[in-house]
Amino acid sequence: MIQKMKRQKTQRSKILSGRIGKRLESVIESVASKISQALADVMELKMDQMEEFLNVNGVSLPEYLLKFRWDLSKYSMRQTLKGIEDQIEKQMVGLEMETKTLHCEYVAARTELASMERYEKGPLHTRNVSEFVKMEDFVLNSEHLITVLVVVSKTSYHDWYSSYEKLDNEVVPRSTNLLFEDCEYGLFNVTLFKRHLDNFREKAHEMKFYVKDFIFDRVRIQDERDRLTSLRQKKATLIGPLIRALRINFSETYMSYLHIKTMRVFVECALRYGLPVNFLGLIMVTPKKNIKKLRDVLFKEFAYLDGSLPKEEVREEKKVQPDQAAPSPDYFPYVCIKVNVEPQEFK
Repeated sequence: MIQKMKRQKTQRSKILSGRIGKRLESVIESVASKISQALADVMELKMDQMEEFLNVNGVSLPEYLLKFRWDLSKYSMRQTLKGIEDQIEKQMVGLEMETKTLHCEYVAARTELASMERYEKGPLHTRNVSEFVKMEDFVLNSEHLITVLVVVSKTSYHDWYSSYEKLDNEVVPRSTNLLFEDCEYGLFNVTLFKRHLDNFREKAHEMKFYVKDFIFDRVRIQDERDRLTSLRQKKATLIGPLIRALRINFSETYMSYLHIKTMRVFVECALRYGLPVNFLGLIMVTPKKNIKKLRDVLFKEFAYLDGSLPKEEVREEKKVQPDQAAPSPDYFPYVCIKVNVEPQEFK
């Protein structure tokens, strides 16, 4: 009967400790993940390259963990556990919203800039060619004539000069000029009657000359140039403060994370071992390959703390009684909570 009561007390302790801080811990881990991923995105780095940038006030996460002290200036001992939880949760909501707002603003500017710059590069077939032309290169405001731009391979210049007037009867003689060339192609203008544009385009295509869809509009061209300059300036202006804000937000998040972890350890110890407080908290660091070995040593050392477990039993041999719930793989006779010290561990 006594053993049954002890088992029930242990199970109630696990349930109560799970309610205190566990949900908020998941929220904090989610916020930390979003911040670290946003920073990696802005800095264009992989998560496993982010450790030196994700720290607490310049101190690495493992070092901060080893030096951790409860911040009484933030979380007074006079506050209730629920009060501390509410305070941290409110902070997390603010940090998540700020991170999302700042990151989205930067991503929007970066995406629009990348879209515009994509048309400033590449082959003449697809790129924006407005910077290579002048108003004098076009016949403008004509009721019947139109000037088009044609991309010609450098190996086909001779073919172009000898054939462009013959592609259609309505091409204006001697109206072509080389306006720009790169390592592979040249950009030519040519003037013809508007009503024959479709036929000219078809004949040019047969000769492997590419007629671009381009209409000279000085106002539109200037607007595009101004917008491109503005986006470049905006991106450059946003990135510095954004990186600083994300690093600060991660630092604040990790500090809150350790406070919640500490609170969970305290609560579970109080629930398991009762009051007055007579337990010691430790930080144990071990290589991942040695975790199982450490668990075995700790289990044998502290198995007596589990009121539902006879001392002579070892963990591997523990049997579940008919009236006893199956043990959680994360439950031990001592209080133990894992702490993440690598940015990529946050999910």
